[in-house]
Parts: sequence; C-alpha cells; structure tokens
Amino acid sequence: YIMPPRRKRDDAFDVLAGIRQLGEQITKQAIRPNIHGYTPHEKQEIFHESQAYGRLFIGGNRSGKTVGGVAEDIYWLRRDHPHRKLPISPGEPVRGRVVGVDFKEGVYGILIPEYKRWLPPSLLINGSWDDSYSKSLDILTLSNGSQIEFMSYEQDTAKFAGVSRKFSNFDEEPPKHIYDECMMRLLDTDGSWWITMTPLLGMTWLYDDIYLKAKEEGNEELLKVIEVSNSENPYLPQAGRKRILEELSSDDDRAAREHGTFIEVGGKIFKDFSVETHVIENFNPNTAPNGPWRVYMSIDSGWKNPTAIMWHAVNPIGQVVTFAEHYASE
Repeated sequence: YIMPPRRKRDDAFDVLAGIRQLGEQITKQAIRPNIHGYTPHEKQEIFHESQAYGRLFIGGNRSGKTVGGVAEDIYWLRRDHPHRKLPISPGEPVRGRVVGVDFKEGVYGILIPEYKRWLPPSLLINGSWDDSYSKSLDILTLSNGSQIEFMSYEQDTAKFAGVSRKFSNFDEEPPKHIYDECMMRLLDTDGSWWITMTPLLGMTWLYDDIYLKAKEEGNEELLKVIEVSNSENPYLPQAGRKRILEELSSDDDRAAREHGTFIEVGGKIFKDFSVETHVIENFNPNTAPNGPWRVYMSIDSGWKNPTAIMWHAVNPIGQVVTFAEHYASE
C-alpha cells in the first residue's frame, strides 16, 4: 500500500474549506446582505432617484433613513450610481464626508456599523476593514482610492474647513454653522449633500431654510424633501413598533418619532401659547402703558452652540414682555 502524496490530501482539504467558506458567505449575504443585496423600500428608492442638489430625507425613528444615507454614500464612493451621473472624471476617486451627532454614539455606534455591513469586501483594501480604516484620522480609504471622513457635531467649526468634498452626508440635523462650512467644501466640485433625520429639535433653522424652501414651486432641481413614516419600512416588525409608540406620553413626540413631523418644541413647556393671545406688536418699554417697565437681560452663552440673549420688560403688576433677542454662534 502506497500513501498518496500529501499535497493531494491538502488540496482536498483546501477544496472542502473553500466550499465551506463559500456556504458561510452565501448564508451571511442572505441574512445580512451588503450593497449588492440592498433592496431599498419605496421611500428609499425615491431618495436615491432624486437628481436634486440637496436632499432632506426626514422621517420617524427606524424608518430606514440612515441606511438609505449610507447606501447613497457607497453609490458615490464606488463611482457607480444606479440613478444619476456623478460629477467625476473617469478613474477619479471620490472624497466624501459623513457627519454624526457625536463620535461615541453617532459615528462609532451607528454609522460605522452600517458601513461595515453594507460595504462589500471588494471595495475594502485587501478585503479588510482594518486595512482600510484609519482610527487616528477617522478616514476610510477604499480599494479604488475613494475616501470618506467621519466627523461629528461636537467638533469645532474650524475642523470642517480644508479640502473639497464631492458630497456631505449629515446623519441627524446639523447645527447651522457646521452645515454652512460643509457647503463651502462642495463649491468647486459640483457636489451634493443629504440630511437624514428625525426632527426632534422642533422648528429650527432647517425647517425655515430648507424644508419650507423645498416646498416652494420652482425649487425641485435644487432641493428635494422625502418624508417617511416608520410604518412604511417593511423590514421593521410592526407589532413592536406600535407597542413602543403607544408608550410615548406626548402626541407631539409620537408624531415626530413615528412620522418625522416637525413640531413646536416650545409647546412642551407653554402648552397654551398662541400668537393671537401672547404677541404684542411694536412694544416699546419706554412708552408702553401700565409702567414704569423695568428691563432685564437673560443670557445663555455659547460658542459652537449659539449664544442666546433676551431682553425682558417687567411692570409693577407682574406682566413680562420679551421684546428683543440675539441668537447666533461664534
């Protein structure tokens, strides 16, 4: 009896190992697919198909906004978008920026896990996340040369300056000064931006400057708003969704978290406030009746977060009128 060469036995083991690894990859792709198996739901598809320069993907919690934003990032980074012609030259690497609320939860807890899930190994250097991601710089470099930098709203405004970007993705509502600085990075690239968010901060600058502006006739090519309820996410267990939403005590909070509805956050404190009852036109504390009026200032200082100053007039019978305000960052 002559033993077969060891090499052939090793080859057989290699074939079996390869088959086993292939089966594991097929199972993994079926359970948690990467971008090749991404099947967007209806509102995500509308978001990807839009040709607008800026897009606001607004909706309830767990409605698929962040996943849609990350998938859009990957379409750009791989230089092959299924719905639009990208403003890049052949072979040109794409440099993008994605900004989260903070690093601990927003970037490391939410965004990076989504990138690890949806990026296929073929786009990673040596098929490895560790070889592609710089922990010191928070920059992901892909095998085709494209890069994305991860940033957060915690950082100083100066950190958002620098070289041009092809796109900026804001995960949740950005402060105005950070949004403005990121827009400057898109000026010379004909780039685009998108915000994926649940409007828990109320009717802020974004409501006035983007949401309402996008609703105006003639702005379709400039801005697009996609609104989605978490009930429209077919991948979300509906029984659990309803149970959790029913536990919310506030109707306003439920509307924001379920449908992505802009709410007036101040109503949580002053439930009976109305413009008709509580707003006085042309108030002057020097000439107003029921005086004399004594003037006070209240100050909430900040740098990245805006400094707020309000001037209040108070008369002898305890009426208070807030008649002037200052609200600005830096």
